[in-house]
Amino acid sequence: MSNLFLSTRLQGRLFFFGLALSALLPLSVTATVTGKTRQTVGPTYEILEPSIYEEFQAALEKKKATGELAKIEKEGKERAENSIRNPAAVTDMRIARERRSWTYDPSVVATSDVRDNNSNLIVAKGTFVSPLDQVSWKPMVFFDQRDPAQVSYAQRLLKEWAGKGKPVLVGGSWVDLNKAWGQQVYFDQKGTLVNRFGIRAVPATVVQQGRVLLVSEIPTESSR
Repeated sequence: MSNLFLSTRLQGRLFFFGLALSALLPLSVTATVTGKTRQTVGPTYEILEPSIYEEFQAALEKKKATGELAKIEKEGKERAENSIRNPAAVTDMRIARERRSWTYDPSVVATSDVRDNNSNLIVAKGTFVSPLDQVSWKPMVFFDQRDPAQVSYAQRLLKEWAGKGKPVLVGGSWVDLNKAWGQQVYFDQKGTLVNRFGIRAVPATVVQQGRVLLVSEIPTESSR
């Protein structure tokens, strides 16, 4: 008796579900009447709209035939090369008018114990760890290649550092200096480094002083 009740109840739910589903479905061109018998309930039409893919291909072939496609490709290549050769200058960067210096501590605090594979304690939690205890910092000079005075100052400084320094641009073309100086010139894209060190004017230097870095904004003779 209970099985009959459950079966009848299930059939009722399926019937209700079928009604709800039919109400959500869009009107079909054909409808099932009984079994496999179908009848047409409305006229059918061929799709007259052209294929968007075919339209795209036709437009592409037309641009190729007129030479417009080659022009677009050439302009895109030139823009890409120019953006690589002349990255966007760091914004809000001034020319140094007065000397300003401060220290930057790269130390970090261990948030948990650091152990080796044998569980030997290497660094205890809460310990200040400085990367300068393990590696030496190569001095950096930040400057704008578009200012001849800054370029001359950076060049003199690099000679004093005997090839151990890193020239870093905040504006201008690093490619030109690469060729002229015969050494790798870097570019601080989006001002990642100057923002970290708090540099707001150039030329500026970052040199190691014990377990900290000494950051200095240094005006050139022409900018004083």
